[in-house]
Amino acid sequence: MKRELAPLLAFAGYSVEWGKAEIPAQSLVVLELRGTCGMPAGVFHSDDPDPKDLASSASSGDSVLPFSSINCAALTRMLAPVLAAEPGARRDYLYGRAMSRLFAHELYHILANTREHERDGLAKAHFTLSDLMAESLEFDRGALAKLDVGVELPLRSLTVAAPITPQPAHFPGDR
Repeated sequence: MKRELAPLLAFAGYSVEWGKAEIPAQSLVVLELRGTCGMPAGVFHSDDPDPKDLASSASSGDSVLPFSSINCAALTRMLAPVLAAEPGARRDYLYGRAMSRLFAHELYHILANTREHERDGLAKAHFTLSDLMAESLEFDRGALAKLDVGVELPLRSLTVAAPITPQPAHFPGDR
């Protein structure tokens, strides 16, 4: 996930640093992973192949707050039909790439301070299974304009705080 998120955000003008929640930063975003993030091996059946609540960010009034979450249980249900038959390393890579796309979408809301969506790309309102599995998915021009790409050089720094756990957090697709 970390490796996949970096180029998505670099194109939008941000460099991503990963840290713990106690690290102070001007541009700090906290990411909560809900449920088990990873696709189990073998056959996986789901009654809900197209869940709607894959990720979200907190808001207060008109402001989008820097607190996001990914619903890994819903993501697993959505990806299961495609990933269950994939070999372990490939399954982890694809799962991590899907997570990075969901988080990039939430970062769009936070960094642009908007609840609005674009028609296409990473800032559109709903992702399909095809969107999450496609070889490429990027921000469209409208989203990039809202992110003020090109206004600041070098890249603006963004620190993502992963949940504090007794062991280092493992993100699918990262080795």
